[in-house]
Amino acid sequence: MHRRVPILFCLILAAGLSAHAQTKVLFSDDFAQGTNLWTEVVGTWAELPGGLRSDDRYVSELVGGHPDWADVSFEAAFQLVRPLTASDNIKLFFRWQGQWHGYGLLFDATGTRLVRFEGGPGQFQMLAQSAFVPEAGEAIAVRVDMQGRRMTAYINDTPILQGMDPVWRHRTGLVGMRTESAPIVVHSVRVTGPEDAPVLDATWLAGQTDLDLILNRFPAGGVWEGPGYHPPASAAAAGARDIVLIYTHGTVAWHLTDVLPYVGYGEMRRELGGLPRLEWYDWFFDTFLFLSLRTPDG
Repeated sequence: MHRRVPILFCLILAAGLSAHAQTKVLFSDDFAQGTNLWTEVVGTWAELPGGLRSDDRYVSELVGGHPDWADVSFEAAFQLVRPLTASDNIKLFFRWQGQWHGYGLLFDATGTRLVRFEGGPGQFQMLAQSAFVPEAGEAIAVRVDMQGRRMTAYINDTPILQGMDPVWRHRTGLVGMRTESAPIVVHSVRVTGPEDAPVLDATWLAGQTDLDLILNRFPAGGVWEGPGYHPPASAAAAGARDIVLIYTHGTVAWHLTDVLPYVGYGEMRRELGGLPRLEWYDWFFDTFLFLSLRTPDG
């Protein structure tokens, strides 16, 4: 019985190999311009001749891309500087919809897991796992192919795991990476996809205003699960209709903004037989809050 499991696993993976038939480059960055194409969510990244290095002791996180990317391939080439300890981990995000809402590959000293995050760093549903552990000094090329609810991960073009989300909760989103006391040097990131997928490059970015860049990080058609902008009077905005709240953690050049030391985001929950209650998703400090007052007619 145990001998059949690897064979069946290989057959399942082979069925998903066609997902890499992505010919159009949607985004490519060798970090020659540092983090110009990214939002630095938390921590610092040191610019090196061959890429970016994350912090040795603390958290470093970057997020970027287009919120409407759906069935795409996400590639990242990096090297681990030192062996992973029990408290270290590396996360690659995709179909990312805000703070801890989306999918990810989680690398730690025990292996690699494909997960769906559910609101917090330790809150996730595991969809697949592998025994692969990055080794210090090894050149690692990670690729994740997304095709509907199926996601397949490769290391140096060798498939290591495949998982399916039965609820298919996140269908579009950004890409990103996060290290927690696990220093890496990331050399390049690339996203490829179908011909009708939106392209993100320096020319497109140059034509965007600061506000455009913020709003572009929220899907045009789908439901955005994470903290951030929500349409006035929508359920996600808990019925608020006169003030639109937009906030970010990045290095965007803000104008005419109010700066608050702490900002909380939550969602109103209404349960049968009980009083409405506000469930907080998260609190943020040193956060920029953009207030846009709307007129009564919309």
